[in-house]
Amino acid sequence: MAEVVSLIWSYVANIFSTPERATAVFTGVLAFSTIGLWWSTRRLWRVTRIAAEHIPHVERAYVSGGARWTGPALNQLQVCINNYGKTPAFVGTVIIQMIEPDAPVPQKPEYAEKGEFAGYVLQPNVTLESSFIRPCAADGRLVYGRIYYRDIFNKCHSNGFALRAVSAMPAAQVPDAYWEDREEPDLGPAARSV
Repeated sequence: MAEVVSLIWSYVANIFSTPERATAVFTGVLAFSTIGLWWSTRRLWRVTRIAAEHIPHVERAYVSGGARWTGPALNQLQVCINNYGKTPAFVGTVIIQMIEPDAPVPQKPEYAEKGEFAGYVLQPNVTLESSFIRPCAADGRLVYGRIYYRDIFNKCHSNGFALRAVSAMPAAQVPDAYWEDREEPDLGPAARSV
């Protein structure tokens, strides 16, 4: 055992016997540590980039809508708007349409050319009872609509809803196109004319 320690010690002493050899050894160690640091930083950069791309999807506003009965005879519908996201939303256009109870439901929703501009700032986890009230009979007709909004990342989205006009206003069984949350170029049809 003493011979092995003596052999290692003589080898180390030989490496550091001149200043040039010591500088070469430290330069080699520095090169390996720099490469290791570069490799770690590169991996960290990749992880950070993925997280940065993910944040807008997690932290943005998620707006949805519906309606509730209102008025003295409960013969009017008032649009309710919810923000289930983590950040505020600026609500632009709100569109409400109705289809008679016996009329066929199109595969894609047909919206009016122009909606009404809302201009609401909706905080997270808040339900807003909007000023949009429509007369409606409780005859089972389809009440559907779309809410256009902007999130804090300055991206515009819209979300649809579809309900049956009966006592509890249940969700309607309609194609997915009525419910989809989609990206939009702006705050909707009413915003273009404001």
